Amino acid sequence: MQTDTRPFLRRIAAGVLLAAAGALGACDAPTAPGGRAAAAGPRMLITPACAGTGGQTHPARSITASQTWTRANSPHRVMGTVAVDSAARLTIAPGAVVCFEPGATLRAQNGGRVYARGRDTAKIVFTGRDPAQGWAGIELTGAPAGPSYLTNVRIEYVNVDRAALTTRDQHSLYADSVTIRQSGYGLEFHAPGSRFIRSAVDSTTARWAAAVYLNAGSFERSVVRRSAGVGMIVAGPNVLLLGGRIQESADVGLRFQNGTLSPYSRAVRIVGGLSYPAELPMPAFARLYPTPALQDSLLGNARDTATLYGPPLRSMVTVGPRLPLRIGGTVVVDSGGTFIAQPGARIFFGRFGGISVQDGGRLWSRGSAASPVLLTAIDPAVGWGGLHFGGWVASTSYVTNTRLELTGPSFGAIMAFGNHRVIVDSSVIRQTAFAAVLYSPNSRLMRTRVDTTLNSDWPAVQLAANARIESTRIRASAGIGLEVQSYDAVVASCEIRDGEKDGIVMTNYSVPIHNCNLVNNPGVGIRNQAYSTASVTGNWWGSTGGPAGPGGDGAGGPLIVSPWRTTPFVLPYLP
Repeated sequence: MQTDTRPFLRRIAAGVLLAAAGALGACDAPTAPGGRAAAAGPRMLITPACAGTGGQTHPARSITASQTWTRANSPHRVMGTVAVDSAARLTIAPGAVVCFEPGATLRAQNGGRVYARGRDTAKIVFTGRDPAQGWAGIELTGAPAGPSYLTNVRIEYVNVDRAALTTRDQHSLYADSVTIRQSGYGLEFHAPGSRFIRSAVDSTTARWAAAVYLNAGSFERSVVRRSAGVGMIVAGPNVLLLGGRIQESADVGLRFQNGTLSPYSRAVRIVGGLSYPAELPMPAFARLYPTPALQDSLLGNARDTATLYGPPLRSMVTVGPRLPLRIGGTVVVDSGGTFIAQPGARIFFGRFGGISVQDGGRLWSRGSAASPVLLTAIDPAVGWGGLHFGGWVASTSYVTNTRLELTGPSFGAIMAFGNHRVIVDSSVIRQTAFAAVLYSPNSRLMRTRVDTTLNSDWPAVQLAANARIESTRIRASAGIGLEVQSYDAVVASCEIRDGEKDGIVMTNYSVPIHNCNLVNNPGVGIRNQAYSTASVTGNWWGSTGGPAGPGGDGAGGPLIVSPWRTTPFVLPYLP
């Protein structure tokens, strides 16, 4: 019996044709930066819904009397700019299809409005007749009596240099259940009250523009997917973000350009991007992502680090170990603000970047012995600006189990002034211009290691205003190891060694110094420049014979040095 092989041969032929079509079509598939394929669109010269010669043609003109474009007359063929004018209303019926010629647009102006209110079973479609050339999008301007409406609408194939939806002046838009796909960029909202709700912008093609640009209005429970550039830019005041998702952006997911948020805003999930998830001012970060749990919403991108900058923080924000931060400039923590770094938190600063805490603000950098907080430079060659504490409002900040390193050539790690008390405990300060200036009352430097300061014009540590140093080692200081500038400063115990100048210098006032190890300092171990005699008994000078013994560090000025220690003092704890 002979077998009929024709169906089998037909299947092979069909497979060959499909493979060939795929290979040809792949040449015009849009791609995002990095070679990633964008969402696949149809590979044809004419959108199928716009094919043929039927439907209703709309030449470039102004509509001055209200009218309705029906589903029955679809496709509606827009040949140029159609302007809805003079308080007229253009209604697009559910299920209608509107095909735009290249360069054509729909504009509402001078009080005109657009009502395109489809149904989930009968969506309205705005499309380009030629997907390769696109069209110019929908623009709403002027100050009409009420908003325009787009619901259950699909907008597609807008030209690469145009937005699918633009609102300007006082012409607000209510866009609900709208899908914008394969367009240059998705939407620009400049009109207050514009809303983008339960909607999606899918696969934009303009690399230089954000898929969503909010100079006003809101983005609510919506999605931005596969932006060729930035996912979303917030550029205006009091913008409302209510959840939603930004995913697979080729550039930063969420960026602010002088914009501010409504106090009712909530976190937006940002995932799958090829760059950083977000570049935010500190208040916006504190509004959207105030806790480590919410900061997990920014994980899952190529660079899982959030970039932050001013203006001042006046609320509380807590950062954890999972999401590192980049801070380019100085972040100010102001009255009512508290910046908390949990164990394992990592913060990287740009040149001149740092944290300035003032007027009642607080910094709590509180790591653990196993998971210290890290404060360091983005670029070790240029460093960063350190931590500054000041203001006349009494406040206390904590830097405990923290590693501070790599400040710039003129910046110390910690500078405390005014009435801002700073407690530094169980921390490491290394490779900085100088380590700490403690001029604020009751500040403390305890159980800390200072390792290698780089600016010979500055002491590694300066104490004034009854500040206290205890169980701290200062090693390899380029300048003086410790400078005491106040009569009520307290030197309880320390080790100062291997520096380039004097170990300890008392400038204006003499204070008692005990339980310190002074070893291998090229100057003298302790120098008293004040007129009154200082008691510096009970110290180890690097020699059993005291400061004048073989290898002893030496003493200068009016000092009582005997009795001295014949063995080094054991510091209770060093990190």
